[in-house]
Amino acid sequence: MKTIKILAATSLSALILVFSCKTSKTQMKEKSVEPTETATSGNISENNNLFALELYKNIGMKQANLFYSPYSISTALAMTFTGAHGKTESQMRTVMHFETNGATFYEKYHKLINEINAINDGKTINIYTANSIWAQKDFKLLSSFTDVLKNSYNTTAYNVDFVKQPEPSRLEINKWVEQQTNEKIKDLIQPGLIDYLTRLVLVNAIYFKANWEVAFDEKETRQMTFRPDETSEVSCDFMFAEKDFKFYEQEDGLKAIEIPYSQGKMSMLIILPGNNNGFDLLKKNMDMSFYNTINKSLSTTKVKLYLPKFKFTSDFELSDILVQMGMTDAFFDRADFSGMTGKKDLKISKVIHKAFVEVNESGTEAAAATAVVMRIKSMPVKQPEFRADHPFMFIIKENTNNGILFAGDVYDPTK
Repeated sequence: MKTIKILAATSLSALILVFSCKTSKTQMKEKSVEPTETATSGNISENNNLFALELYKNIGMKQANLFYSPYSISTALAMTFTGAHGKTESQMRTVMHFETNGATFYEKYHKLINEINAINDGKTINIYTANSIWAQKDFKLLSSFTDVLKNSYNTTAYNVDFVKQPEPSRLEINKWVEQQTNEKIKDLIQPGLIDYLTRLVLVNAIYFKANWEVAFDEKETRQMTFRPDETSEVSCDFMFAEKDFKFYEQEDGLKAIEIPYSQGKMSMLIILPGNNNGFDLLKKNMDMSFYNTINKSLSTTKVKLYLPKFKFTSDFELSDILVQMGMTDAFFDRADFSGMTGKKDLKISKVIHKAFVEVNESGTEAAAATAVVMRIKSMPVKQPEFRADHPFMFIIKENTNNGILFAGDVYDPTK
């Protein structure tokens, strides 16, 4: 019996934030952006979900599979937020839906990290997150910054030599990411993304591997047709189960189903438009209100479920997207990360994210990593059926707060 695993790491699922010395060079085109609304509650998971769904609307790729870990991205940027001041801080707070930068926020994030890691039983559910900071060996960071990373984000610190040995440093960070994601996230940082101006790299990795609460019977798996769009079709393996699920259906044909993992602490939520043409509308409408409505409207009923098996990797460089969302100062020479060094000498040069997912009869395996690189400035009467035979959205969440750990689109399960 196969097992489905999910892995995530900040900066290429590891999500990697690269900080570099400031220079007069502009790395991306600036845009005039109206910030989104600020955090609406003191619940870290809820506010992270707000960011997750706003990012989903900006990160989506037309006619392509998508997978990412908003948790990984949020965590790497939360570590970065610790050192932000002034407009840089306020823009990050608005875009990420963070609370005020301070002890209360750090304590809540620390609690969230521990709650997620506590779900891990080492058997039917394996989930853990890891954070690291990689600093130029002679570059001085404030203890007020590094202490928060260590005590609140469980961050491990490493010293490397970006100035004289940028390539060995890059390979060492990539090796750490591979180890944290069971070798599912490889080559997170590509050659050339770290150079002699790099001073700091913040990395988050998240790994998830879980069995379904009830495995799909492999004997029931059969070849069926999946229609990526109205004019094409592919043949792929569909899993089948007929049993009680939490299920929801709208009058327009949109359906949602929740498939629990072992112990019921986590689940996969699949949202299926009524037809191919409804997917663009789903992406447009997918916000916190819609997400909460679906979760509250799910009710247990017997369903015939047909779900394709799939496996793919996604990777992104998120700098331009975050600028478009309103984080306009952090990537330019006016950035203020003086909470890291006591000086306004750093800016973010790259935000790298990579994620992997595989879904089969036994469960799910997923991984993601994110890196931040910093440089010196310069319902019917009949039995319902859920046939996922056209593009759909899926979310992997922890069920205590409905917190979104991973999200994605399946346009073509054969790719």
